[in-house]
Amino acid sequence: ATQRVSCRTQACQAYQVVERLQNADAVDVLQNYLRQNRPLVIVDGMTGWAARSDFSVESLTQLYSEHLVLQSSTVCSYWASENSPEHSPASFLQHVHRQTLTQWTLQWKNCNKAAAKVIRTFYQRPYFLPPMVELAESNWLLMASRAEGSGMEGGFVKVDDHDGDLLLWIAQVQGVFEVQLLPRDACADTCAHHALQLSPGETVSVPLQMWEVQYRPITSTAIGLAATGNWLQDPS
Repeated sequence: ATQRVSCRTQACQAYQVVERLQNADAVDVLQNYLRQNRPLVIVDGMTGWAARSDFSVESLTQLYSEHLVLQSSTVCSYWASENSPEHSPASFLQHVHRQTLTQWTLQWKNCNKAAAKVIRTFYQRPYFLPPMVELAESNWLLMASRAEGSGMEGGFVKVDDHDGDLLLWIAQVQGVFEVQLLPRDACADTCAHHALQLSPGETVSVPLQMWEVQYRPITSTAIGLAATGNWLQDPS
């Protein structure tokens, strides 16, 4: 289980903004961000990833409809803005096309090992993570769309089901998400929440002991890729 964390920490009191780094050093990330429970945006976190060019609503609809492994795999933590008896990304995305929905949200976790492995072929281990961080075998896809010209009254969607992991990263594949980082209950009175705009190619790294994560689209369509990780903590 995720350990409790003291809120009297530099992450809340000394650092009022989420820093943005390029050419990040893994040792620096470990010492000054992960171990300090400080979130961080890496602006070049997806360099060389196939997902940058290969992922779209259309391509993911086709991938989940036609790939034999993805077709036959059950997903976890499925959440969709439109009720459907089937917890199937392919069915929902096909519904999007049939109904020409302009405002919707869909997220799921690829908890089946074979399915997660298929999605991993479209990305690499984030370069900024130190070797001691062990990534979960599962991965997430976050997709959302809003009507052009609509206001920002749409609700946020939380990314839950972390299995007690200490880290979540979200990579922005297409469009722009507004990402909110909310201090967990014990820290809510001490820590301010952060609101970020995540643009294509950028990755946010979030220590989960202190922060909860929720998002919504700013652009008409936005797609994110995410995973969790863990590491052995220093004895206290």
